[in-house]
Amino acid sequence: ETLKSLEEDLVVVAQIRSLNPAGYDIDIIHDGVTLPGFMPNTLAGINRLHDPNSILGQELNVMIESYSEQEGTYIVSRRKYLKTLIPLAIEELELGTVYEGHVTGTTPFGVFVEFNDCLTGMIHKANINPDWADRISEIKPGMGINFYVKEIIKDKIILTQVLRESLWDNIKIGQVIDGRVRDNKAFGTLVSLDDETMGLIHNSELEKIGRKFQADQDLK
Repeated sequence: ETLKSLEEDLVVVAQIRSLNPAGYDIDIIHDGVTLPGFMPNTLAGINRLHDPNSILGQELNVMIESYSEQEGTYIVSRRKYLKTLIPLAIEELELGTVYEGHVTGTTPFGVFVEFNDCLTGMIHKANINPDWADRISEIKPGMGINFYVKEIIKDKIILTQVLRESLWDNIKIGQVIDGRVRDNKAFGTLVSLDDETMGLIHNSELEKIGRKFQADQDLK
């Protein structure tokens, strides 16, 4: 019964011993007792680790995920623990400060970045360093990158490498804006306002004016 005494979501220290194709064999160190544990690859970080060997030999805070009766071992999650740090980490972010992180992935519209251990943000292609703007496909996961925090919307972090004002920075209620229809969704029409700013005309508004819009249509 002693082996099963740790409750789910309890924070414990894990010594990362070895790596296998499924994840990490670990020792859980708690109240002076060492217990066997396992951490799946998918739970080793907020995002997929770009270098799986990078945490070998480290002692890390993790949270108990479950207990495996079959293996007689605890399943733990580094990701679950890091997520508890996100609210405070976001509060401590400062606009205008240079941050360092690493790339976790790219899309045609931007680059995703992990930084400060537990935070993930996106740099829109319009805000990529001009030296890389035309070759985003060459930016690979694991590459180091410097950037600023541009905006925080709830728990979404917008990053930039170029400090400049855009429509997003000075838009005002009641302002008339030129836009182009991006797409029609079940909940309304998405409208591109500039290279990095998207707007939504909700279905409730479309019903008021009794109109539908087509993709690539210009409108105000």
